Amino acid sequence: MLNPEILLNPILIDTTEIITQSYGAWQYILIFILAATPWIEILIVVPAGIIAGLNPYLVAITASLGNIIPIYIIIYGYNKLENWWKKNIHTNQQEKTKKFKKQRKKAIKYWEKYGILGLAIISPALIGIHLATIVALTIGSNKNKLALYMTLSIIGWTTILTITTIQGITHLT
Repeated sequence: MLNPEILLNPILIDTTEIITQSYGAWQYILIFILAATPWIEILIVVPAGIIAGLNPYLVAITASLGNIIPIYIIIYGYNKLENWWKKNIHTNQQEKTKKFKKQRKKAIKYWEKYGILGLAIISPALIGIHLATIVALTIGSNKNKLALYMTLSIIGWTTILTITTIQGITHLT
């Protein structure tokens, strides 16, 4: 029989081990922190927490909150960050500016086709919810709409991940 670990993403295995090596409430604190971490987020954390043997419902709630709270910080702190960036970091880097403008044009093209809702739905699987939020803000999205759609997307993805992970574990055992 095929070892199920062979089929799993190495990051998922490492994350599961980290969660398993801690105890009690610390496991859920780790779930929260890892869900708030770009590129790990709910796509890795929810299955890892459930595979580690934690309560799937608490994992789902904790991971959702860990992923949602940074989104609100990004959305409602964006103007301050943008002003700080322009004042302290922005330099005359013409080559980087040209490249950024090209990427921005491409993003706007997709943006016009799919909008905030499309970005919110696909971002957890493709580029991560944090980066998608920043992209949406740079294009000029309505902050309240963006916050709502990203929150609904995270809740939807978390629900799907929780159910499919539980079903997968049930099927394997």
